[in-house]
Amino acid sequence: MGQVTYVCFRDGDCDRQGGGLVKKPTGFMKNAFKIAQELEKPCSGDHRHVAVLGGGRARRAQVYPGELCKSIIFGLRNQKVYDGRLGNQLVGAVDAVDDLKDFVLKEEEDANFTYYEDMSHVTGKELPKHSTMKARQAEMKQVYAHRIYDKVPLKQCYDTTGEGPVGTKWLEINRGDEDNCNIRARLVAQEFSKDKLETIFAATPPWEAKKLTKLLMSLAVTEGIGYGPGWHYKLDFIDIERAYFYAPAKRNVFIKLPVEDHKEGMCGKLRKSMYGTRDASLNWEEEYVRFMESVGFIRGLSSPC
Repeated sequence: MGQVTYVCFRDGDCDRQGGGLVKKPTGFMKNAFKIAQELEKPCSGDHRHVAVLGGGRARRAQVYPGELCKSIIFGLRNQKVYDGRLGNQLVGAVDAVDDLKDFVLKEEEDANFTYYEDMSHVTGKELPKHSTMKARQAEMKQVYAHRIYDKVPLKQCYDTTGEGPVGTKWLEINRGDEDNCNIRARLVAQEFSKDKLETIFAATPPWEAKKLTKLLMSLAVTEGIGYGPGWHYKLDFIDIERAYFYAPAKRNVFIKLPVEDHKEGMCGKLRKSMYGTRDASLNWEEEYVRFMESVGFIRGLSSPC
């Protein structure tokens, strides 16, 4: 659904009569009527309007002013409250997790290990030890908060599966640059495919999400499919951080404890799905389908996810 809003830009322009604001018609595509209500508010009328003239002025008017961005954010919040996805006294939708343990990894505790000298799995360059330690510590806090595994004796692993626990490793990436590091770390399992099991196949693995997003956007702006006289569909894209951590584990999977949580003679039995396990995508699919159906959605036929 399209809408034209007149936006007053504080660009410092002036004419023969003095300074003023640039009033420029700006088009928006939207699917949330609460945002539309915010954008429909008229100009306050407490200032003059001047024409956009001179080199570079039109380009400067392409930058949205802070007041406009604030209105869009307020509209988004009001829409979430209206849809029942956000309480009146809340600022965001979150899922409650257990209190974090006071997890601190001291440098002297890893004196016997050289794993912080590992290369980034993307660039192959060495990562700063201190920043990498902080990134791994932040990830371990999430592992504890979501209770990803229970510590059990190694004997239980061998008695249940007939083999040793699945290995684990750290993957790191520097999302900043060499001068301003922003290292993200993720603990992943190393469960390799030994056979083909249709029972752990995910209908829509994560890497297909981009293709589906393009398809849905195309359908949403197609007359007769996404909209028509007096009606239109809405698209809502939600990114869930560490999604697999919310999906209960369905199989008996035992993992080697990371160095940060190592205990002699013990391993971890997964309670939640872990990145790197073969059925993590399927478990997450079943979990979010269960939730969506519980709030009234109907599972599709062409894309069962």
